[in-house]
Amino acid sequence: MTGPAGAPPGAADVAIIGAGVVGTAIARELARYDLSIVVVDAATDVGTGTTKANTAILHTGFDAVPGSLESRLLRRGSALLRDYATRSGIPVERTGALLVAWTDEQRRALPEIEEKARQNGYTAIRPVSAAGLYQREPHLGPGALAGLEIPDEGVICPWTTPLAYARESMSGTTNLAVFLPFLDDSSFLARLLGSIDLIFIWWMLSLAIGLGVLYRKRTGPIATTMFALYAAIAVIIAAIKTASTGV
Repeated sequence: MTGPAGAPPGAADVAIIGAGVVGTAIARELARYDLSIVVVDAATDVGTGTTKANTAILHTGFDAVPGSLESRLLRRGSALLRDYATRSGIPVERTGALLVAWTDEQRRALPEIEEKARQNGYTAIRPVSAAGLYQREPHLGPGALAGLEIPDEGVICPWTTPLAYARESMSGTTNLAVFLPFLDDSSFLARLLGSIDLIFIWWMLSLAIGLGVLYRKRTGPIATTMFALYAAIAVIIAAIKTASTGV
């Protein structure tokens, strides 16, 4: 990521420990400011720790304690993440959820849970009879007494989310030029390296592997052809930039 002008080589204003969904989300937010940011993780990729093992549930927060910080953050976070997923192409599915009561005690607690949801601002919750449960879910085990339907519960891809955050946090600065900070920014070499995006190379390699598997071809020739075309485009872009400035 590009830091403030005059920052010492190798220095960073912010160090984020962990490249999971929280760390990459923080990096994405801070990337909007004039800061030098480094994300440190024990692994070699993002989202390889707790993030990849989460439930993937996109929770409405219907059952949080009304008026609590958890309640406010769940409502706000769910809305923000749904919107971001739509704009970023992150897979998300509105599955809905059924809260099932299996005992008399659990059944007596359902009205309180419904009221709690309404106090949290979630009014789409509705009671479901035992017959309604089995109509909705014929393979539900025997003994269900009643339930609540929460239509807006959903699931979201736990891997694509941190990848999207990381890619956006590094937008425009994930190029080969970052490894040679001593280059003159106006030189042809700096512009050439600056036109080669590392994340895009990673995506090309992934695509080449996928095509190789799909068509049962060797990945090497496919990747070589793609990289050659990309390198030629990068040279053309660098030449145009250099010619346009007269350097």
